[in-house]
Formats: sequence, C-alpha cells, structure tokens
Amino acid sequence: MDTMIRENCILMHISSLPGPFGIGTFGLEARMFVEKLVEANVTYWQVLPFTVPGKGNSPYSSISAFAGNPWFIDPRLLVADGLLTEQECANFVYRGENQTAVDFDFVKLNNDYYLRLAYTRMNSEKMGEVFHFVRSQSWLHDFALFVVIQRYFNGMSWWEWPDEGLRYHRVEALNKFAEEHTSELNYIYFVQWLFFRQWQDLKNYANERGVGILGDLPLYVARDGSDVWSNSRLFDLDENLEPVEVAGVPPDYFTWDGQLWGNPLYRWDVMEHEEYKWWIERLRFSLELYNRIRIDHFRGLESYWAVPASHTTARNGVWRKGPGMKLFRTIERHLGDINVIAEDLGDITDEVRQLISDSGIPGMKVFQFAFDPYFNDQDLPHRYKRHLCVYSGTHDNATTLGWIKSCNDDERRYVLDYIGLSHEVDWTQGGQESPFLNAVLRTLWSSVAFFVAAPIQDFLGYDDTARMNIPGVPEGNWGFRVPPGALGSWNTTYLKRLNLLYGRNIPYKDPLGASYLSDAEKEMRRRQYERLYDVEATIKALANLNK
Repeated sequence: MDTMIRENCILMHISSLPGPFGIGTFGLEARMFVEKLVEANVTYWQVLPFTVPGKGNSPYSSISAFAGNPWFIDPRLLVADGLLTEQECANFVYRGENQTAVDFDFVKLNNDYYLRLAYTRMNSEKMGEVFHFVRSQSWLHDFALFVVIQRYFNGMSWWEWPDEGLRYHRVEALNKFAEEHTSELNYIYFVQWLFFRQWQDLKNYANERGVGILGDLPLYVARDGSDVWSNSRLFDLDENLEPVEVAGVPPDYFTWDGQLWGNPLYRWDVMEHEEYKWWIERLRFSLELYNRIRIDHFRGLESYWAVPASHTTARNGVWRKGPGMKLFRTIERHLGDINVIAEDLGDITDEVRQLISDSGIPGMKVFQFAFDPYFNDQDLPHRYKRHLCVYSGTHDNATTLGWIKSCNDDERRYVLDYIGLSHEVDWTQGGQESPFLNAVLRTLWSSVAFFVAAPIQDFLGYDDTARMNIPGVPEGNWGFRVPPGALGSWNTTYLKRLNLLYGRNIPYKDPLGASYLSDAEKEMRRRQYERLYDVEATIKALANLNK
C-alpha cells in the first residue's frame, strides 16, 4: 500500500519578506507569513541557503557552509531581549523609496552597527550562553578566526595572508592570534548565537503550527572561505594552496561556454579515507537547521565537471567520478534515513538516474522545462512518477508569468492547451486572479507527484520584474522582496482549495516531536514575542517622527 503523504510547498527566501529594515528578517513578518501558510494548509516553507552571502550577494557562494547570515537578525527582537532601546531600533528603519528590493549596501552597514551596539549590552550571564553555544558548534571557532583574520589583513584572500602560520592554519599561530583578538572573536560568536537563537524560535513557531522548513544545501563551497582554509586537505589544492581544477558545468543548450563556477573541487579519496566526516557533520547540522534539505547540483555526487584552474571558460573540462553510493551508505550508517531532495536538473545521465534510484532520494522536475524542446516529454506533468518533487519554477527560473510571455506563439498555444486554458482568456493577466497561473498551479497540484512547489511570485501573480536570479549574471540578483502589504492581502482561498481537492492538506509533523526549548523557555519567548507588537507600534511612531 502506498502511504507516501502528498505535500505542497511555497518557495520564498527570508530576504524576500517585507519589513522595515531593508531586507526580510526573522521578525514579525516571518511569523505573519507562517500564519498565511497555516491558513492555506501549506506543508513546507522552502528557503534558500542561510549562509553568509559571497560575491554578488549570492547565498550559493558563501564564506562558510555553516555560519548564518546576520542580515536576518531582527533588531526588534533585540529590543525584546533588552539589548536595544525602541528609539535606537527606530533609528535603524530603512527609509529608502524602493521597498521591493533589498538595499544591500544599506543592510551591510546598518546590520553591523546595531549588532555591535547590542553586543556592548551583553552581561556575563548572557555571554555564558554564547560560550556554551560555541562549544556545541565545532565549526564556529575556525569561522570566527577566518573572519577576524581576513578583516585584520584588510579583506585579503586567505592564501595571500602574509603570516604563513595563519595562512596554513597552524595551531600555535592561531592560538596567539586568538589571544590578541578576543573581543572581536567574541563578537562573531555573539552574532552567530543570535542568528541561530532567532532562527530556532521561528522554526519552532512554524513546526508547532504544522509548517515544515525545507532548506537548500549548495554542493560546493567558496574558495575564499573558512571551510577550505581550515580543511585544505579535503580540497583539490596544490602545495601552494592553489586549486588544480575547479567546478563548473559543460556547454549546453543554454550556455555556449558552459558555466565556470570556480569553486575548488573535493578530494573525494581523502574524504572517503576519513569516512566522509566533513559531509556527515554538514548534513547533520543542516538537518537540525531545517526539517528537510534540497541538495543543489546533486548530479555532481555521481560525476562532476572538472575544469583546469587556469582556464577562463568551462568548455574544456572533463567528467570525473564522484563518491556515488559510497557516500550515501556512509551517511545511512551515521545518520539513518535522511529527509532530502535531489536537485537533479541539467545534464542527467543513466548513471545519475541510477544513483537517484539506488539512494531512494526523490528527484526534481520543473514545469517550465517540460515545454522546451531541449528537454524530453518525461518532464510533462502527465509523465510524472509518484516519487518526484515538481516545481512551477525555481529561484533560477523566470517567474512563470514572465516565462509564458517569453514563449513563441506555437509554444504558448501548446502550454495553454495543455493546462486547459481557453485561448480567449487573457493569459497575460497577473495578480492573484491570474487565470494562467491558477491553471498552472492546478495542473501541478493535481499531478501524481507526492511533492509540489511554486515560488511566492507565482501565487501573487508577478512577472519577471520579480525574478530572483539569472544564472551566469554576476550582479543584480537576489534582491527581490514582496511589496509591503502584499502578503497581508494575499487571499489563500484558492491554494487551500487546491490542497483540499488533491489531498495535500496534511500538516507537517516533526517525526521526533523535536523542540529545542524547555516549556519555561517557550513561555518566556512567547511573552517576548507578544511584547513585540507593542514594540513595533512604538518603533513606527518614532520612525515617523524622525522622517
């Protein structure tokens, strides 16, 4: 008997939430969004990686595979904790005119300013909590050292640090540096403690209301980051710490030269010798951070495209074998069954399909790809298998409304026929009542696939001006934000009806019943969050006075 639960999901990164600080945060708007998801019987809220963004503000190019992005820390929660005053918090409100895009320059300065101010109010008891957290996170000391050393050397890449002991991660040099920079290290610890404290509260809030969190795990890490610096033996580097080969994808229908990502490749032989310890810890950490994870570029675990580090395009790389089932058998021994999704899009071979099958991990399909001649008819919804996760589009796609507008007449006619939409209907109409988008959602939700998902842009009816990312374009991405008031006015009736009609209305339930707070701590946090509504009203009044 098939007992697989039918699930549904909305994709929206934390940064895309509305709110007063120039970027979405873990504050009130996140909880209000959770209530909207509960109202619509949504099973999962999917977010992008929580890691500290790298070049181009991308969460997929981070200085750490573990550390959280401090931009999501909400200053109103620091008022509730007694670390900021309401007046101070009001001073940090974003007053720019464009509230539908992240102002990254503002956020970087603003966030660091109010976090450093809050840090000055920490007493010894609270810092004791911070140090307890540090001891529980094996990655954190190296991450803090990396950040502080890089600032000390004015942003210089770690392989160029003039101090050889620090560059080669030698214990004596690191200990000496740590002794001389204790306060700055403690500040980094404090910021990460705040991040995970605020996130855990929000995750618990969602889980207790029947909404699970689906996170995203990039396959690779950035070269100029703490993971490669502190674990250089695990990466394909020469004796001078220079990469031998780097990651990318080969030329295809979309890119003539392929995509040269430039991430250092893993030394899978060394990782196997160490029982894949780094990957085990990364997955264990991620499965505590989220309730389910999507492994990005999953095909790289079967075979990966390796490009000589000196090359300027990805055209002349070669395929090399990844760890395959050896990794997953080791994961199973250490972690048991893991709740993951395989992002198996792109150049997929029979060997990759076999790895998907052998691992038992569900793969992905994207609705927009089904009508592209580059793909085959297995991507069409009537070809879906039960054990699939299907999306209208992802963060790397055009919005679905933007996509249909880019199709030629013949392609568009086929799509409209497929979803049963009359050609006389205005398929260009956006907004929540968009007949085209509602028909696409119904087609996906009614499919046999156990898991269906769509970005928030498709529920609110946005065109391509709301696109999150254009792959291969280094600047101008990741900034989309939902306009103020849009989530509050979102009528979830249609989505709730789809979930009821097609049996996707069962709430998420943590299989372990996990809660990371005691009953007393929960009650204390509940009272603090109740106070937030009063804090919010005061901050708005003060911010208006200060305009």
